[in-house]
Amino acid sequence: MSAAEINDFQSKYRALVEAACEWRALQADPSKLANQVFDRLRRRPERSDLFQLFKVIEQVVLDTYRDEVALRPNLSLLTGQGGGALAKAPNDTDEMAKLRGLIPQLNQTQRDWLQLAYWDELGLSELAEVRQTDVDTATSKLEQAHVKFAALIKRHINPKVAVASVPGLFRSLKPGQLSRWESTLW
Repeated sequence: MSAAEINDFQSKYRALVEAACEWRALQADPSKLANQVFDRLRRRPERSDLFQLFKVIEQVVLDTYRDEVALRPNLSLLTGQGGGALAKAPNDTDEMAKLRGLIPQLNQTQRDWLQLAYWDELGLSELAEVRQTDVDTATSKLEQAHVKFAALIKRHINPKVAVASVPGLFRSLKPGQLSRWESTLW
């Protein structure tokens, strides 16, 4: 891609990257992480699409954690000291805490589909691109994740929950404050 095409790509997806970085690395500045993401894409301009974008987001966040761990003494890490409160962590109600506690019971694939759809706010065609599949498969995988999360809620919290309520419930559990569509940094 040309420099102009990468700049257009950055303009189109900047808010998405900031929101995605925020919930993945709550103690880091999402704007700085977004800058790192686009800097890395500029160094590899042969491919800039949503699949590559999310690969780079994950790597930047991982590198940020590694840098943070390298700067803190092991004893601090083991005891949970020195990190302070999570930046922009939600004030969970009891129900939200219970719901959030169910997320690790989903398998990694189901978690990824729900997080990409409701925390990163990707549409079905974008989900398909990121997961390198077609829209019908993306729709099916997302629906399967809805059913699994609803089953967990029924089993552990509320036996009357409807599968149709999963998108709103999952969206309400997103850590952080930034939204792809309503960025608070602008």
